[in-house]
Amino acid sequence: MKVPAAIRSAAYKPRKRINRVLMKKVAARLRRLRHEKHYDQESWAIKTPCGTAACIAGHTLIAAGLSPVQLIKFHLDINSPSIEDAAQGLLGLDSGQSCDLFWPSGLLWPEEFAERFRNAKRRRERLSRIAADLLDAVADGKVKL
Repeated sequence: MKVPAAIRSAAYKPRKRINRVLMKKVAARLRRLRHEKHYDQESWAIKTPCGTAACIAGHTLIAAGLSPVQLIKFHLDINSPSIEDAAQGLLGLDSGQSCDLFWPSGLLWPEEFAERFRNAKRRRERLSRIAADLLDAVADGKVKL
């Protein structure tokens, strides 16, 4: 599988600072999702009846140039770095920030966003919108991971 070199090497040569431009791009992507089922914080990448579902890390790799089909192949390729490691490097996160952002339930997100995530069903709020708002807040320096 042909994977852009920047994505493959990101896991091994991470950026030194948060990549605010890519973070904003991922946030915009999450806001544009046609189906809420295309965002699943508990799956790196998974094929569903309506397309590919992915978490923030998976959507980061798509925003960086992988197609959804390539993302699935990347996830299954034992010679590729993990989706989390590649996304961490592309976004310029340290391991603690990466753990907080990519945690499956949103539990380790800053409290305002973690609470919105927990209460989303009751308030009929889209989970992808909450994730996008968090990414924008981090990119704008309003919230720290």
